[in-house]
Amino acid sequence: MTTEVKTYLMKEGVYKEFSELNDDRKFIYIFYSNNHLITYLKETVGLLKPGTTSKPITHKISQTQLDKSHKLVQDVRFTNIYEPSPNQFPDKVKGVHNIPEEMLPPPGTHHHYMKSSNTFSKSKEEYSLFLNKFTNPTPTLPLTYGDPNKKPSLVMNQGGLNLGMYISPTDDDDYYEAIKRSKTTYGGLKSVSDRVRGHPLALAQNQYSTDGKTDFDKDRRTYTDESDSTKKTGGVSTWRYNQIERVALKNKEPFLQVNMNPKKGSMGIVKPDEIFFRRRDSKSKSGYDDILIDNTGKTDYRNPTDLPKKKRKQEHQSDMGRKRARKNSYKPPTVHKPGQDFDDPNKSSYPGYMSPPPTPFFSEDFGEPFRITLKGRKRHKDRVLLKTDGRKCIVEDVIKYDSKSNSTTCMLVEVPKTEWPSSFK
Repeated sequence: MTTEVKTYLMKEGVYKEFSELNDDRKFIYIFYSNNHLITYLKETVGLLKPGTTSKPITHKISQTQLDKSHKLVQDVRFTNIYEPSPNQFPDKVKGVHNIPEEMLPPPGTHHHYMKSSNTFSKSKEEYSLFLNKFTNPTPTLPLTYGDPNKKPSLVMNQGGLNLGMYISPTDDDDYYEAIKRSKTTYGGLKSVSDRVRGHPLALAQNQYSTDGKTDFDKDRRTYTDESDSTKKTGGVSTWRYNQIERVALKNKEPFLQVNMNPKKGSMGIVKPDEIFFRRRDSKSKSGYDDILIDNTGKTDYRNPTDLPKKKRKQEHQSDMGRKRARKNSYKPPTVHKPGQDFDDPNKSSYPGYMSPPPTPFFSEDFGEPFRITLKGRKRHKDRVLLKTDGRKCIVEDVIKYDSKSNSTTCMLVEVPKTEWPSSFK
C-alpha cells in the first residue's frame, strides 16, 4: 500500500476496516469501483446509513485452494524480481547437481540459486542460477572441471573474480594431468611480492575443464591472490596445500573455499581479506569442519604465543582458523525452491516493480498443465506468452531441451491475464 493510499483511507476514516478486509484471505471481495469500496466501508463503520450501498460480490476460498495459491504467489513474487541467468550449469555436467546445498560456492551479487525438477533428468532435482533483473548485475559464470558425472569441481566467477569454489578430487586420470611446478603457467599471471598465485588444487591433480578448452593451471579465472605462508607471520598458501589440499586428496573428499569480501588485487585476480574453508566432518555436531583464515598476512600464525608443545605450527593455524570461524560463522547461500516463501526487502526501490495480486486471487483453477514444444531454451518458472493465441503461461516442468533445433519440450500452465502484473513479457 502506498503512502498516498494509506493517507486517503485514514482521511476517510476507513483505514482500519480496509486493512481487515484486505487481510481476510478466505474471501475475494469484488467491488464495482473505488467509490463503491469507500461507500461500503463507511456504511460498515457507521459513517453512512444502512442500505446506502450494495454489498460486494464475495467468493469463499477453501483452505486447500488457499494453500495452493499461496505457493503460486510466492513463485510470482520470485519471478517478478529474478529471471534465469544467461549463464547456467553445463547440461553435460550432471554431477554438479549432487553438491550439498551447504557446500555451494556463493552465486554472486544479486544472484540466487534455484533447485527444482526443471530438468532434463526427470528423477532428480537440479540447480539453476537466477539473477535480479532490476539491478542489472554482471552475470555470474559457473565453471566446471574434473569428472562431469560423479565428482565435478565448481568455480563461481563474477566479473573476473573467483567468488568461491567447490573442489572435488577425482579418481579418474582422464580428467586431470599432473603438472610440475617448473612447467606451470600460473594462468599467465605475474608474481607480486609477498603474495602467491593460488592454484585451485594441488598441481598433482590439475583438472581439465569439462568443455575441454582449458584447465586449472591455464585458467586465471580460477586463481586466488593468497598471502605467502613462508613470510614472518605466515598466511594462506603453504598452509592451504598441507592442511586442505593434501587432506582432500588423501581422503578423496571435496572441500569448499569461499573468498570473503572479494575484490581485485594487483595481480588482476580476486584478493579476499579472508578465506573460508569447509569440509565434511562426521565428528562435528554440524557435520562440517569450518576454518576461516586471514589473507592479509597480518595475523601471526607462525609464532603464536600460545603454541602448545609438540604441536605443529600449521596444525595450530588450523585451530586458530576454527576459532575464527566460530566467531564469524559463514552462512551458505539461500537455495530457493518452487512454492517457498519469498520476499525482497528492497523491492520498493526497484523502478518498474509491481507486486503480484493478493494470494486469494491465485486460488482460481488455472487449468491442467499441457505439453508443448517451444523455440529456444526454457527453464522452470519461466513466463511464456503464446503468440498463437495470446495466452500467458508459466513453465511448470522442462521435459527436454534439443540443442540441435534449439527448442524446449515442456509443460505449461495457463494463468489468466488479469492475474499477472502489466509488466508481463
